[in-house]
Amino acid sequence: LQQLVRLLRTLRLALADDLLVSQQQTRTHLATMRAIDNVIDGLILLVTPVLLVLMYRYTQRRDQLTQHVLERQKQLTQYLEAIPEGVVVMNTNRQIVFVNGAGNQLLSTTPDDLPIDLADWASRFRKSEADGAALYPAGE
Repeated sequence: LQQLVRLLRTLRLALADDLLVSQQQTRTHLATMRAIDNVIDGLILLVTPVLLVLMYRYTQRRDQLTQHVLERQKQLTQYLEAIPEGVVVMNTNRQIVFVNGAGNQLLSTTPDDLPIDLADWASRFRKSEADGAALYPAGE
């Protein structure tokens, strides 16, 4: 019986030692994780202002380019309006997107009519070939 008690005490001491080692390893892991968290927090604090500055510069540049494009568009519109002949501008989708003042008078259109598909425009003004075939059939 004494041997059994000694064996149980030895087992209990061994388990207590294992438990202490496990607790120490857990503390070490927690300390490591806290250190990593601190490093990550520091990196975030360093990177965030840089990203904000970059975003601000990007926004400024985009606004400058937008303003430049709008100025060029206004200038081009003024040039086209100054031409005494009718000018029609069409996009790649075969839509008329601009008609200058002389063109509006010639075609009896208004800027509110735009954009208009070329096929619709041809049918509106009954433009056709001499043999009666549609000049710009819809869908071509």
